[in-house]
Amino acid sequence: MSGLGMRPIIRAMRPTEAKSVARVLYEAAHHAYRDINWHHSEEGVVDWFTQTVTTSRWSHIYVAVLGGEICGVMCLEPAHVDQLFVARAWQGKGIGRALLEVARQAYPEGWDLFVFQKNNPAIAFYDAVGLRRGEEGVSQMEGEKDFKYYWEPDSK
Repeated sequence: MSGLGMRPIIRAMRPTEAKSVARVLYEAAHHAYRDINWHHSEEGVVDWFTQTVTTSRWSHIYVAVLGGEICGVMCLEPAHVDQLFVARAWQGKGIGRALLEVARQAYPEGWDLFVFQKNNPAIAFYDAVGLRRGEEGVSQMEGEKDFKYYWEPDSK
């Protein structure tokens, strides 16, 4: 792993990177979701992500790059962070914070996101960066309990 002590470059995902980005998303999700009902194969995630990219579900897809390596991804819908994943080897190095800063700039009026209640590391991260925990719910696809978090301009 190179790039220690460096700031990530955050930029729009290039269409040719969809499969590589999907693999980062899969690896991070597979680890983060090991305690929930999330049983997707790498091939299934790659297919889903590349199809979703081409159907324009998201308004923006950003990647974090360090040392030439894609180490994080964030997919935005209007005023909603839909996917935020950082490769395990790069977690705790400011990648997630840098990606969320882009969301703050893209939607300065505020935005929200969902996180599984069993994803304690992500919950601790969202609390640490000043997001406000809102209502509890249940994800439609996985049937797992989740929290809705909010970022508002008066937050950190």
